[in-house]
Amino acid sequence: MSEHINGSGSTATTAIASGGHVWRWAQPATRAKVYGSAGLVGGYRHVTQIGPRKGLLAGRNGRPALLKVSGASKAAAETVLDGYESALETLAVYGAEVAWEDDQGHSGDALVVTAYERLGERLYTQTGSTHVIWQPYRLLLLEMAAA
Repeated sequence: MSEHINGSGSTATTAIASGGHVWRWAQPATRAKVYGSAGLVGGYRHVTQIGPRKGLLAGRNGRPALLKVSGASKAAAETVLDGYESALETLAVYGAEVAWEDDQGHSGDALVVTAYERLGERLYTQTGSTHVIWQPYRLLLLEMAAA
């Protein structure tokens, strides 16, 4: 499979397919029980619970991530971008656990999109008759721990 959120054919996946981002993950929260006493050699930790792991889609080299769409007209491109943003916002509102695969090939089936954030105004370019729109954004994620 390839990089996706909510399955390969979903609108959310199509939105992020343009690239312009990297997946960044924090370490998962863990609880551990420590065995042994202070000053004794041979004590050890036993992890008893692994919590969720926070992540985000961020831009490369300190820049914001970018959604990119193109169309035959500015209005057509706007409509497509509005659809992408709506799909990402819907995932954030409902908090459903969805399947995912990141840009490094890691995957799972319990990802929650916690927020889609626009970062600034849309950027417009035109090459010939093709209109291109770029939207800087940040997508906040939470990978739920395996049961």
